[in-house]
Amino acid sequence: MEPDGSAKIESGASAPSLRRWRRDVISRPSWWTLAVLAVAIFGPFFWCFGSAVCADRGFAFRDAAHFYYPLFDWVNRQWAAGQVPLWNPQENCGVPVLADGTSSVFYPGKLVFAMPLSYAWNFKLYTTLHVLLAAGAAFLLARRWDASRYAAGLAAVAYAFGGSVLFQYCNVVYLVGAAWLPLALAAADRMLVDRSVRGALLLGAVLALMVLGGDPQMAYHAGLLAAGYAWLLWRSDRRANRGRKVTIQVPGKMRTAAGFEVCHETRRMHHRFVLLSLAAMAAFALSAIQVLPSSEWSRRSERAAYRSPRSIYEVPSYLARDKFEGDRSSIARGLFGEPESGMHHGHIYEFSVGPWRLPEFVWPNFSGQMFPAHRRWASAVPAEGRVWTPSLYLGLVPLLLGLSVWRIRGGPVAVRWLSWASLLATLASFGGYGAGWLLHEFRCGVLGVQAEDMILGWPVGGLYWLLVVTLPGYAYFRYPAKLMVIAALGLSQLAAFGLDRLREREPEPLRRWTLGFVLVSVAAYLTSLAI
Repeated sequence: MEPDGSAKIESGASAPSLRRWRRDVISRPSWWTLAVLAVAIFGPFFWCFGSAVCADRGFAFRDAAHFYYPLFDWVNRQWAAGQVPLWNPQENCGVPVLADGTSSVFYPGKLVFAMPLSYAWNFKLYTTLHVLLAAGAAFLLARRWDASRYAAGLAAVAYAFGGSVLFQYCNVVYLVGAAWLPLALAAADRMLVDRSVRGALLLGAVLALMVLGGDPQMAYHAGLLAAGYAWLLWRSDRRANRGRKVTIQVPGKMRTAAGFEVCHETRRMHHRFVLLSLAAMAAFALSAIQVLPSSEWSRRSERAAYRSPRSIYEVPSYLARDKFEGDRSSIARGLFGEPESGMHHGHIYEFSVGPWRLPEFVWPNFSGQMFPAHRRWASAVPAEGRVWTPSLYLGLVPLLLGLSVWRIRGGPVAVRWLSWASLLATLASFGGYGAGWLLHEFRCGVLGVQAEDMILGWPVGGLYWLLVVTLPGYAYFRYPAKLMVIAALGLSQLAAFGLDRLREREPEPLRRWTLGFVLVSVAAYLTSLAI
């Protein structure tokens, strides 16, 4: 209670508990700290990219060489000739460039190509600088939650040089999204906890940079994460103020209302909704030059073609068709049946992460190696599909530290937010390996049922399938493995919390996780020897 008899309700109910986890790191860093952080970040950077940035070598794997390299080269030559690259006559007899989001024509980061270097060097700089941006952004996000500098450095290295982010050098537009994601979460935290309009505008600017950089799906995910954070904060505030009586000054009388704080929190939640809406409007306004032509073109592309509706939002347009290809039951087949092969519906679930790959978080080459010689035994798994990243490895120490503080109930809201984000992103990355796939494998492998006799589609029941069916416009995206970037960010930030926690209390959860790792590793080693 305040001296005047009114109640003081803190803007962030998680602040008291979160402050117990924070370190006092206001003082200026010493030269030794800066040296350690520089070695920790630039050491792995030159280990991974030294042969590219220090020699006349380039990136050639997957889309890096045969798609992004010539596309960005053409865009760069158009700008150099004083022309705005709006139409590309060299692809499919001519296509509108802005309609292709991956062209990232108006992305501010493309100013790197204006440097007085050869295009090949500028392309390598454009790619590698986004890896450093990912590390720096992860560092700033951890510092936003007052992690110590060493803990923030650990989060930066684990995130930027883990397999899920590092390997996006061959799909640079997704590397751009991964690089800006930590700053999006930092802006969301500032917006929702501090009730900051500037935070909302900053979040909108970061989301726009993701879209302009060629990764609208990551901007979509960042918006979902911000909405989830707002909901967790609202629940935490409501639980903290439940049952508290507040004295209200009314003209001519005084009265006490036990439920006043609920109404107060409802207005607060409305304020958070307004901030989220403001961030969305700012993002759209800043990226409209890319969003409008892309959305118009996507409605005319193969991604919009379907014989049966893929989501609940496509059912009305399907029913409005003059002629039906099949009976009305095809609505159920579209939502719950097998995805149509050869169409975008079938491509949605490509690059799904098989659950048997999760041990790669602990052992980097658990599934084998893709290069320099292909020795990946997991490719022999009948259900294994296309591989997005050769390894999911995040670092053993960051993983153990992150798991030691991982929790979905109790504790600071930020920790629960990161824990839920890492869990749901991992489950969604399974893509087509849902409950329908388990049923499919059981009936076909055990009961001998033919695959064509299956009624329930194999992706049905998975979290990614749920996103496709229930979220507006999500059916236009594809490749569930991209969600592993969110899981990597969540675990790396939790590792920063875990490292600072070692100074405050006995690391009992860390001991349990480490002991479990040792026992499982010994058992796996003995099993491999027996095999």
